[in-house]
Amino acid sequence: MEVQQPTINWDAGSLAEEWSRFKQHVQLMFIGPLADKTENSMCAYLLILTGENGREIFNSFELKDGKAHKTEPLQEHFWKCASPKENNVFARFLFQKQDQLEGKSVKKYITDLDIS
Repeated sequence: MEVQQPTINWDAGSLAEEWSRFKQHVQLMFIGPLADKTENSMCAYLLILTGENGREIFNSFELKDGKAHKTEPLQEHFWKCASPKENNVFARFLFQKQDQLEGKSVKKYITDLDIS
């Protein structure tokens, strides 16, 4: 049975969603067909699967204490690059323009205010 290799589109509209999808597929590969591989080998597979763009991003990481050869810290660094950056000015704008519309419960209004 041939297993489809995970791929990531670094130009995706929502890179965080794309990374989450990719990471899930990679995790399945690590506990499935690659389960007998060493941690170092799994890191190499991860860098191969991220493609040329992923390796360029990897080369910008400042990983210490052998973290470049451990999958969890490596994936965490990629997640930091893929996750959206917080824009406090825009968040404040959205918060301030919230109105409790007629028919909107207080609970729903308060939930909507939590725009973080």
